[in-house]
Amino acid sequence: MPTVSGNYVDPQRARVHQKTVTLTDAQIRSLGNGTAIEIVAAPGANKVIRLLDAGGVLDATAGAYSGFDTGSGLVFLLDALAAIYASSVIPVGPLDGAAAVVPLLWSAVISGDSDMVGEGDYAGLVISKLPSSTPVNKALELSDWWGGGTYTGGHESNSLIVSVAYLIWDVSTGVYV
Repeated sequence: MPTVSGNYVDPQRARVHQKTVTLTDAQIRSLGNGTAIEIVAAPGANKVIRLLDAGGVLDATAGAYSGFDTGSGLVFLLDALAAIYASSVIPVGPLDGAAAVVPLLWSAVISGDSDMVGEGDYAGLVISKLPSSTPVNKALELSDWWGGGTYTGGHESNSLIVSVAYLIWDVSTGVYV
């Protein structure tokens, strides 16, 4: 059984899971329409995904994206409808018109309803609160938290590689599995 104290989990006893997913140009553009892309499948009954770390590399060298709404940002969610945030928000405003390879780093936050602080390119500070919905048996999804724009441009050879490290917690036993 892992030793848990506050936000510390004994890494010798908890199994850290990793997953890497490559999004296509079509999937990247669909994020702007409010489509959530599943990164990690729902873990099963009585289990919760706890995001530890996430990073990505956007390769838009073949064609820049545009059409981002002010304040758009990519975020990992455990339940898109209930807005149970699992990460900070990466503002996508600075990516508008950038034909480049761009590294992206998310910070994990405690799962819960969150409020955004800031606007436009400065949005991204997440304040976590207790969840209004349960994160049990929810997939980890990547989404544009604003979801009100249409990403345009791009190129069929563009990609977004997303890598996550996470734990799975069994809420019935209190043990990370």
